[in-house]
Amino acid sequence: MITTGFALTILPQEAERLHSADSSLWLATYVMICGVTQLICPMAGLFSDRLNCSFGRRRPVMLTARFLCLYFCSRYLCPEGFLCALAFTETSLNVAFAAHAALPADLRVQPQFEEPSAHRMRCTRGAESEAGLISGIMALHSFLGAVCAVGFLDFTSGEILAAYSMDTERDADFFWVCYGRLLFYTSQSVIVFMAYFIRDMFQVRSEPEVISKLSLLVFIGQGVGAVVAVPSSRISDLVGCKPMVYVSCLVQCASFLAFIVAARVGWSVMLVGAVIYGLGAGSYMSSLAMKIV
Repeated sequence: MITTGFALTILPQEAERLHSADSSLWLATYVMICGVTQLICPMAGLFSDRLNCSFGRRRPVMLTARFLCLYFCSRYLCPEGFLCALAFTETSLNVAFAAHAALPADLRVQPQFEEPSAHRMRCTRGAESEAGLISGIMALHSFLGAVCAVGFLDFTSGEILAAYSMDTERDADFFWVCYGRLLFYTSQSVIVFMAYFIRDMFQVRSEPEVISKLSLLVFIGQGVGAVVAVPSSRISDLVGCKPMVYVSCLVQCASFLAFIVAARVGWSVMLVGAVIYGLGAGSYMSSLAMKIV
């Protein structure tokens, strides 16, 4: 909910309120800040892996996010303060997200002793099915709803550096997953301009009407994504993750093509595109989460 609200409504409106002359440039700057702050995730994951407290490893890292600074900077029209507050808030959210993304590894039950071959094979199939269910639920979390940065005094600089590097031969699959996610989020970043697209391409001059149409698209897209997330993980169990990722990417491409022609054909094509986007995005997030697990 926070990520969707920021990208599609809050940041475009604040860019126009605080920088009316060049709002598109400042919106791109805000998006860049949101992307750069994701570099905190490996360090946050390293911290949560080694955290030892009665409240659990992940929960303390997922506790808070800061929004009051953004509110006051927006209220009193302070562009510089808003920029800094956005960086701080996004860093907090990414720290929380890093711990949230590590939950599947904690939830999976590992056998504690050697078992007979047949029993072990049944347990392996059960663990794979469990991984699919967990990845689907994690994708569902992303569609239904994603802490402040913490110190790392217990880590040496070498450990911190290692959190941002990988062996491309040993971790080849993970490298391609990261590369794919980079391309995915790069292509998805254009969605932040959707409010401007609706206003300019459909000649909607009333701000409430723009928000209403945008909200409808988001509701359809995210709702469809939430519905297909868990079933997609089950299908991934049967056909494999890679085919599902390929198909979901093609489906998402089709949704953006629908958006491109919608201005010439009519608003109903935008609604169809939102449905297609939800199908592709829900399947992609679910299948990729399962592959990471």
